[in-house]
Amino acid sequence: YYSSLVEEYNFDVDNMCQDAAMSGANGFLMVGIEEGKQELDFNSICCKNNLSSIQLVRPGSSDRRIADLAGMASSFLYVVSSKGKTGARNALPKDLDDAVARVRAKTNLPLVVGFGISNPEMVKRVSNLSDGAVVGSFLTDCIMKNEGKVRDEDVIFQKIVHLHRGTIQDIGAKNQALKLYQVPLHVKVNSYINKSSMLRVRRCSSQLFRLATIHETVNARAA
Repeated sequence: YYSSLVEEYNFDVDNMCQDAAMSGANGFLMVGIEEGKQELDFNSICCKNNLSSIQLVRPGSSDRRIADLAGMASSFLYVVSSKGKTGARNALPKDLDDAVARVRAKTNLPLVVGFGISNPEMVKRVSNLSDGAVVGSFLTDCIMKNEGKVRDEDVIFQKIVHLHRGTIQDIGAKNQALKLYQVPLHVKVNSYINKSSMLRVRRCSSQLFRLATIHETVNARAA
C-alpha cells in the first residue's frame, strides 16, 4: 500500500525509489495510490530511477481510465480478472475475454491477468487471451496449509510446475504484445531517460525477446 510504504521513508518517495533500485528491485505494483497528480508524480520518480510502476486495470474501468493507465505503463499492465478481495477461485469470469480485449485496444505492451487463478485450466485460458498469468493467493494458501510439514520452497516449486502445464499457448492465442517497453507518455525523455537507462532497457528487452523465442520453440516442439 502506497501510504504505509512511503511513511516508512518519511514520505520521501525519491529516496524510497533510489533504495529500491540499489537493492535490485525492478519496479513497484502499488495499490492505494490516488488517481491524478500523486500517481503521475510517483510514476515519474520510478522512471527517473529506472523502475517500472505496474499499472492495475480493475474491472469496470472506463475506456478513458484504461487509456490513462496504458499511457503511464512502461513494461506491462496487470489486468485484474474479477471484483472483490484477492483469493483463489474456482473459475474465471465469463466476460474476461472482452475485458482483456478492451485493454489491448489501448496498448501494445504485454498484458498479464491475475486474481483468483488456482489451476492449470485457468492458466491455460489466461495464456490464450493475454501474455501471462499472475498467481499469488493460491500459493500463499498452499504455504498456510503446509504448516511446515515439508519445506515451503518445495511446496511452491511443486505447485508452480503443476500450474505451468497451462502455459503452452494454442495456435491463434489472442491479444499478444507487440512491444516490451515504452517511456510513459507524461514523462519528459530528456529529463529522466539517460544513456545508461536506455542501455539497460535494451538489454532487458533483448533478454525478454530471447526468452520469448525459447518459449515459442518449446511450444512448437510440444505441439
